[in-house]
Amino acid sequence: MRATRMFLIAAVAATYSHAAFAQHGDFTPKVQLILDYLKDSGDTCISPAIPGEQPFNACREDTGSIALTIVTGLPVRDGDGRVIDTCSAKLTATIVPGFQSVKMEVSAGKCPEKTRKSGEFSRIFVGVILELAEWVQKKGKPI
Repeated sequence: MRATRMFLIAAVAATYSHAAFAQHGDFTPKVQLILDYLKDSGDTCISPAIPGEQPFNACREDTGSIALTIVTGLPVRDGDGRVIDTCSAKLTATIVPGFQSVKMEVSAGKCPEKTRKSGEFSRIFVGVILELAEWVQKKGKPI
């Protein structure tokens, strides 16, 4: 699992206003699981409270290709590393047809440059996707 996270972080960290591809076998099925849940539930968007994660909104978009869009707040830190504010950022994850990969586009234009360059958003978005996929699995198989 750690290798998966490190790969995904590297793929997302390469961008904050660009696109990257995550081609790990475990990631694409997680994004697909979330998209299928949204389709099957009839919900366009969900905002589950997941312990340890910032509040977020995850939506299924169907604009030519089906994408998972996650909007959340990123921490804005001062010079001492303390969180002084948040800024809105968006990740769009689109499954590439015919390949075991996900195209990821991060948009954080409203965030200060220091926040965008920190790469902290990659850990946040990867964490949200992994935790959300786990939440969906539990939701589909109640105890």
